[in-house]
Amino acid sequence: MSDTATRTERDVTLRVHRRAYDWLTEAAHRAGMPLTRYLDEVAEREHRRMQWARFREAAEQVQRDPAALAEEAAYDRSLEGTLADGLEPAEPRQVWDAIFAAMANEDELKPPQAGRRRKRAET
Repeated sequence: MSDTATRTERDVTLRVHRRAYDWLTEAAHRAGMPLTRYLDEVAEREHRRMQWARFREAAEQVQRDPAALAEEAAYDRSLEGTLADGLEPAEPRQVWDAIFAAMANEDELKPPQAGRRRKRAET
């Protein structure tokens, strides 16, 4: 931890320059929210922006590498046959009926939780 921040169980206190504090306070006021909530949202937006930037950079690297691009294309082709999962256009109603029936009995589909015994069906 740097000398400009202190940490508690839930929150961190961070020292910023007065000019940055004034800008952030004004922006929070214009957004109609408390400064802490505004900072949380700004941090979340920046986090997402950085994730997408890393994704775009990785995608650009793949595009620049013919071997990686060929590998990606081969992988995509390997999945093409799975798109319909074997469903024929004439049978979706039967498939959905089976799915809903399974959902109604989903307790039967779940494995027992650790440390608990499965209840026996009453006969």
